[in-house]
Amino acid sequence: MNFSQFNGQSWNFSPTFGDLDGDGDLDILVGEEFGTIFYAENIGGVNENFRFNPIQTNFMSIDPGQVSIPYLVDVNRDGLIDLLVGERNGNINYYQNLGTPTAPRFEADSKIAPNTELFGRIDAREPGFVIGSSAPVVLVQNGKSIILVGTENGLLESYQIDEKNYSNSFEATDLLTTSLSNLGAKTHPALADINNDGKLEMLVGNLRGGLNLFSTLFSSQDVVNSASPTPTALVRVYPNPSTGHVFVDAPQHHTNYLLKLIDPLGRLVFQKTFSAQSELTLPSYLTKGWYVLVLVSDTGISYEEKLLLSKP
Repeated sequence: MNFSQFNGQSWNFSPTFGDLDGDGDLDILVGEEFGTIFYAENIGGVNENFRFNPIQTNFMSIDPGQVSIPYLVDVNRDGLIDLLVGERNGNINYYQNLGTPTAPRFEADSKIAPNTELFGRIDAREPGFVIGSSAPVVLVQNGKSIILVGTENGLLESYQIDEKNYSNSFEATDLLTTSLSNLGAKTHPALADINNDGKLEMLVGNLRGGLNLFSTLFSSQDVVNSASPTPTALVRVYPNPSTGHVFVDAPQHHTNYLLKLIDPLGRLVFQKTFSAQSELTLPSYLTKGWYVLVLVSDTGISYEEKLLLSKP
């Protein structure tokens, strides 16, 4: 992507991926030393090799502080990808997406509601230190939304997200064991089902440039990038498991829906407009495994249900 063009002007690059423009492929945001965000649109297409438009600097004028570490995730479950940004000071900034599925819009000031510069009042600094280097990742575990946070001091922290108020202090969890310590300065976690066994592996990078790899007991379904639950009982998807043809029943007080299919890595792999009760034939390029079927109503309300695709 030729980030070398910014040599001498910027460094400490920190990427995150998400489908910001609703075209089914993963676009990229990149944090950097001075706190601004780079953006590049992926024009490669669904399930195609990455191909990016020229890099744009100073994305939407977002600049929370030094050493920005962005993470794209639909925090409030409205069908739009929001933005969390860790930073040198150790806090996490929340930027709510105020745009549309195809045209994101963020208020640049994290102090202006619905944004908050103190997401969960998380502080990755050790007592007596001024640098925290917070690096966020979100997953769902046992029905609870969890944020994992890399830190300056080589530890990983985890908190349960308060879905009613992002400005409240989040409760620390024991999801991560105390054995995950001394992983190197500026830990930065990432989750994915690398070996396709249905469980997530966790990679943790650090300042030295090394990677620590851990197996976890987290289901690969848990990495779906979302935070607050949506009403699933109102949506029926059957047969489930499916070989590629399903019926979807959704609340009929909405006329039209945007149907999205999200894979275990949080990627949008399929979408189409949809009526309340319809048959759906899934595209043949989908591989077997778990997906989340999301319906976004014409009034912006989201519903979801898990779908297991088992190829014949």
